[in-house]
Amino acid sequence: MAWVFYCIAAAGSTIGQIWVGVQTPPWPADLDWWWRAAMVTPFAAVIDLGGVVTSAFADARQRVGEAAYGWRVLSAGAVTTGVAINVIGHTRHADPVRAAIAATTLDIDAVAAALSAEAAVAGWAA
Repeated sequence: MAWVFYCIAAAGSTIGQIWVGVQTPPWPADLDWWWRAAMVTPFAAVIDLGGVVTSAFADARQRVGEAAYGWRVLSAGAVTTGVAINVIGHTRHADPVRAAIAATTLDIDAVAAALSAEAAVAGWAA
């Protein structure tokens, strides 16, 4: 069940970061949007994949009795970076309505709470 949450959160964050990367930096006028997306996608994917993988490592380490604080800190750092890119990038968006929708569409905390209530393994999202 945790992987479902991780995948949804990472996919949404990656899409938002790509959107910011396509529209925010001062790209040359003749550079098509898909080239922009192709250039920023690897960076966005690595940030979000880093958050997911380090969180999964922390889960595995906790199952064997370790505190896994280092993995949690790395995961939190990756997630914070992704969120900051999305929030800062979308608040500078030319259309404030679309920016507000992009930054606030999914209540991730509510999704996490619902999945935590159904978790079979204690501590997967602690």
